[in-house]
Amino acid sequence: MAKGKRGHNLRNGQPRPWILKGEKHPQWKGEMATSGGKRKRARRRYKLGPCDDCGKPATDRHHSDGDTGNNEPGNIAILCRRCHMLRDGRLADLVLAASKVNKRRRIIPSPCVNCGALAKPLRKGLCHACNEFLRRTGKMRPYKTVSYRDTVAEKHAGPCLRCGRPSGIKGYPTKGFCASCYAYVLNRAIDGKPVKAFSQRRAKKSAKRRTKA
Repeated sequence: MAKGKRGHNLRNGQPRPWILKGEKHPQWKGEMATSGGKRKRARRRYKLGPCDDCGKPATDRHHSDGDTGNNEPGNIAILCRRCHMLRDGRLADLVLAASKVNKRRRIIPSPCVNCGALAKPLRKGLCHACNEFLRRTGKMRPYKTVSYRDTVAEKHAGPCLRCGRPSGIKGYPTKGFCASCYAYVLNRAIDGKPVKAFSQRRAKKSAKRRTKA
């Protein structure tokens, strides 16, 4: 067997496929390659240096005609990322999108026609919740504006079931009793029915006291 160079096929004298590059490679696709593959060709062919527009360190290879397969020297510009986005128009699109977002943020919230909640933007005069309820059910959302203060005041307004004083005289009402009466009711019986079950030990003690009396 004849000796050949390292990496060559010793049977027919042809170099192995992984040594071949470019158009000589058996899997060369030419114009059928993807845009990413064509950009790789430009990255391998042209080295980075200073940006052609601003002089800063470059990061991209820009195809002037927009064809990524055209890697001729006159069609390639070595640019930094900002100058590349300026030439492509991507920077202008980002500025336009940011301005639209800022306009939405500057909208002053307006009250909903149905529930009165402040919302932005309104959908036919309704907030998102009311509009979704109307779209799904075909009727207005039943909404009653009751604040937390109103609910607490309503619960505290009622009299205690035992002493008749305001329920909230010594804290938040519990099961209709004021704080002091609820502590008493837990260990006593009302109308012959215990509010809370006694333990067996306490029940025996109470029975002994009644027999002694």
